[in-house]
Amino acid sequence: MIGLILALVDSVTNIFTDVARKKILNMGYDVSVVSFGCKVISCLFFILVISGMHWFLDIPVLLPNFGALFNGSTLIVFFIYIIINSILEGAAVLLNLKAIQISPLSYCVPFLALTPLFLLPTGVLFLHEKVSLGMLVGVFLVVSGALIVNRGLFAQGWLEPVKAILNQKGSRYMLYVAGLLTATNLLDKWFLIASGDTSFSIRLMRAITLSFGKCFMLSIVFWLLIRNKSSNDSQLELKRSRIFSKQKISQLLVMIRAVPSWLVIAGISEALVLILQLTALQYLVAALVISIKRAGMVFAVFLGWFIFKEKNIKDRLVASIVMTAGVLVFFISKPNQDGKLLIGNYGALAIACGVLLVAFFVLKNTKDENASIYEPNG
Repeated sequence: MIGLILALVDSVTNIFTDVARKKILNMGYDVSVVSFGCKVISCLFFILVISGMHWFLDIPVLLPNFGALFNGSTLIVFFIYIIINSILEGAAVLLNLKAIQISPLSYCVPFLALTPLFLLPTGVLFLHEKVSLGMLVGVFLVVSGALIVNRGLFAQGWLEPVKAILNQKGSRYMLYVAGLLTATNLLDKWFLIASGDTSFSIRLMRAITLSFGKCFMLSIVFWLLIRNKSSNDSQLELKRSRIFSKQKISQLLVMIRAVPSWLVIAGISEALVLILQLTALQYLVAALVISIKRAGMVFAVFLGWFIFKEKNIKDRLVASIVMTAGVLVFFISKPNQDGKLLIGNYGALAIACGVLLVAFFVLKNTKDENASIYEPNG
């Protein structure tokens, strides 16, 4: 029950994180600058929380027992882990921010529902998790929702909606993000389960300490991106690189002065999302935690309309509802440790049929609303 509550809160917090970052990105700041600013705020938040828990609650500062996996030093394995994680998650963060910068939030967020789809085979191979027919039905609903986003292109051919997803930068970036986050989620789960069962306070401290390590390394990566220098020997290229670097640093200072409140909200929200997710992973299997996290996409589509005044969201709203239904079917069809299901295969099929029928009738007499974003943009 604790894991379920944490995953649900994580889902809502994650949406507010995207909204805060979108607010900053809409002002034209570079994604690496925004990423660095958010990670610095997150690191400061982690330091305050860790210090408070240690000094006032007398909870020891602990890392998950990484060394048990390789019969080596926990600290060495931890550093190797955060280096690998910073490469994968850093790429995912940059691509995610770039996607919501160039495309509507209500269009991009639903594609993150594909993460549980990627977790299905990897969870079986690496975490030895069980799969049911109902889970496959959930995956089918998620894929159906992704295709509904570009449903108007079915008139041009059955593969056109798939081509549109691959050709449109925003959706293509989000596919990369889903794949990269699948890898980081598996790594997180793998290392966290090495610590075994313990009290909630210890699990929470492990999650916070691990989150701080991940965040600190990512902040270094994003700072290096801001300060990047060209390796080209050309003096002209080197000069351009230095000018570009100074512009980014100047942009960082301007951003801190211009949107301090949104920057703080985004940074603290990112920290909370990471803490909640890593703590929940110690109670639930990876696919369930991420499935619940992605269930908040309907709320994200609504906020895209309400806050950012994004238009023509009916197709995206229906698509996100179908994908959310798929995520929920995936969740309730997941066998527990005893092999029992919350809902049987026939129940999962019934839900899928009902959801798709409702989506069909809602969209039947509605013209395609997403034509403006079909054109390939690189």
